[in-house]
Amino acid sequence: MSNTITKRDYLREKFENFKRFIESKSSSDFEPNEEIERFKSMTEENIIEFAVSHLLPYKNNIDYPTKALCEMFKLNFNDKNISLMIANYLELFISLIS
Repeated sequence: MSNTITKRDYLREKFENFKRFIESKSSSDFEPNEEIERFKSMTEENIIEFAVSHLLPYKNNIDYPTKALCEMFKLNFNDKNISLMIANYLELFISLIS
Protein backbone atom coordinates (compact mmCIF):
# COMPACT_ATOMS: atom_id res chain seq x y z
CA MET A 1 0.00 0.00 0.00
CA SER A 2 1.57 3.28 -1.05
CA ASN A 3 1.76 6.25 1.29
CA THR A 4 -0.76 8.17 -0.81
CA ILE A 5 -3.56 5.72 0.00
CA THR A 6 -4.84 5.98 3.55
CA LYS A 7 -6.23 3.02 5.45
CA ARG A 8 -9.70 4.60 5.14
CA ASP A 9 -9.36 4.95 1.37
CA TYR A 10 -8.22 1.35 1.15
CA LEU A 11 -11.14 0.24 3.34
CA ARG A 12 -13.62 2.21 1.23
CA GLU A 13 -12.18 0.73 -1.99
CA LYS A 14 -12.34 -2.83 -0.63
CA PHE A 15 -15.87 -2.31 0.67
CA GLU A 16 -16.94 -1.08 -2.80
CA ASN A 17 -15.36 -4.21 -4.32
CA PHE A 18 -17.13 -6.32 -1.70
CA LYS A 19 -20.52 -4.78 -2.54
CA ARG A 20 -19.90 -5.30 -6.27
CA PHE A 21 -18.99 -8.94 -5.63
CA ILE A 22 -22.17 -9.54 -3.60
CA GLU A 23 -24.32 -7.82 -6.21
CA SER A 24 -22.73 -9.90 -8.98
CA LYS A 25 -23.64 -13.09 -7.10
CA SER A 26 -27.18 -12.04 -6.12
CA SER A 27 -30.03 -13.37 -8.25
CA SER A 28 -31.71 -10.92 -10.61
CA ASP A 29 -35.03 -11.15 -8.75
CA PHE A 30 -33.42 -10.36 -5.37
CA GLU A 31 -35.30 -7.54 -3.60
CA PRO A 32 -33.11 -5.59 -1.15
CA ASN A 33 -34.80 -4.75 2.14
CA GLU A 34 -34.14 -1.78 4.44
CA GLU A 35 -31.34 -3.60 6.29
CA ILE A 36 -29.55 -4.30 3.01
CA GLU A 37 -29.97 -0.71 1.82
CA ARG A 38 -28.38 0.47 5.09
CA PHE A 39 -25.55 -2.02 4.64
CA LYS A 40 -24.88 -0.85 1.08
CA SER A 41 -24.82 2.84 2.07
CA MET A 42 -22.36 2.47 4.97
CA THR A 43 -19.63 5.07 5.33
CA GLU A 44 -16.07 4.17 6.33
CA GLU A 45 -17.00 5.03 9.92
CA ASN A 46 -20.00 2.64 9.71
CA ILE A 47 -17.81 -0.09 8.21
CA ILE A 48 -15.33 0.27 11.07
CA GLU A 49 -18.14 0.13 13.66
CA PHE A 50 -19.64 -2.90 11.86
CA ALA A 51 -16.27 -4.65 11.82
CA VAL A 52 -15.67 -3.97 15.53
CA SER A 53 -19.15 -4.98 16.70
CA HIS A 54 -20.14 -7.72 14.22
CA LEU A 55 -16.90 -9.20 12.89
CA LEU A 56 -14.18 -8.89 15.52
CA PRO A 57 -16.01 -11.15 18.02
CA TYR A 58 -16.00 -13.89 15.33
CA LYS A 59 -12.39 -13.41 14.28
CA ASN A 60 -11.71 -17.11 14.94
CA ASN A 61 -15.08 -18.29 13.58
CA ILE A 62 -15.54 -16.25 10.40
CA ASP A 63 -18.09 -18.77 9.09
CA TYR A 64 -20.77 -17.30 11.37
CA PRO A 65 -20.83 -13.76 9.90
CA THR A 66 -20.14 -15.20 6.43
CA LYS A 67 -23.22 -17.40 6.68
CA ALA A 68 -25.30 -14.50 8.07
CA LEU A 69 -24.34 -12.30 5.09
CA CYS A 70 -25.08 -15.14 2.65
CA GLU A 71 -28.53 -15.52 4.22
CA MET A 72 -29.12 -11.77 4.21
CA PHE A 73 -28.33 -11.53 0.47
CA LYS A 74 -29.85 -14.96 -0.34
CA LEU A 75 -26.52 -16.33 -1.54
CA ASN A 76 -25.54 -20.00 -1.42
CA PHE A 77 -23.22 -20.42 1.59
CA ASN A 78 -22.34 -23.92 0.35
CA ASP A 79 -20.91 -22.49 -2.88
CA LYS A 80 -17.29 -22.17 -1.77
CA ASN A 81 -16.53 -19.64 -4.55
CA ILE A 82 -18.98 -17.31 -2.83
CA SER A 83 -18.50 -18.10 0.87
CA LEU A 84 -14.68 -18.14 0.72
CA MET A 85 -14.59 -14.80 -1.09
CA ILE A 86 -16.97 -13.26 1.48
CA ALA A 87 -14.90 -14.74 4.33
CA ASN A 88 -11.73 -13.29 2.77
CA TYR A 89 -13.29 -9.82 2.61
CA LEU A 90 -14.52 -10.08 6.22
CA GLU A 91 -11.07 -11.16 7.40
CA LEU A 92 -9.57 -8.24 5.50
CA PHE A 93 -11.95 -5.81 7.22
CA ILE A 94 -11.02 -7.32 10.60
CA SER A 95 -7.30 -6.96 9.82
CA LEU A 96 -7.76 -3.30 8.87
CA ILE A 97 -9.26 -2.47 12.27
CA SER A 98 -7.02 -4.69 14.39
